Amino acid sequence: MSVENSKQFMGLLLRYQTRIHTYILYQIPNRNDAEDILQDTIVTMLDKFSDFQEGTNFLAWGITIARYKILNFKQSKKSSRLLFDDELVSKFEQESEGFIENFQEEAEKLRECIVKLPPRYKNYLRLRYEQSMSYREIGKEISISMQAVHKTMARIHVALLKCLGVSSGRDLRL
Repeated sequence: MSVENSKQFMGLLLRYQTRIHTYILYQIPNRNDAEDILQDTIVTMLDKFSDFQEGTNFLAWGITIARYKILNFKQSKKSSRLLFDDELVSKFEQESEGFIENFQEEAEKLRECIVKLPPRYKNYLRLRYEQSMSYREIGKEISISMQAVHKTMARIHVALLKCLGVSSGRDLRL
């Protein structure tokens, strides 16, 4: 692959990787499995980039490759207790397309809301979601009780919901 093609691939990948990852997570809820599928998808996309026609839809191409990776993953897990028929998988795919379209916009709104939070609240979010700390671990880290962490996180979530224009958790689209 030429340097120019590498740059083109990386530019397109950086632009669309989050959407492809979201598509995979929508169908494979286990984060570790989804990460593995994303990596396999990216490797295949890189290997087949010479087949990609400039001017066509890179996102659709990447999602098509991801779809096959997901199908292969599900085939390898056939011994698993929970399997879906092809019609149901097709319905999931159709629904996920709309979800992916709105994901970037909603994620940007959330980022804007987080920026408005006080630094103390941003620290709670960083500990919880970037470092994957439990409420108990956060309490130990900042020397407060787990209950205090729970109450503060609830306040943060309410503030974010209000900023996003959601009146209650029941209005959230999951």
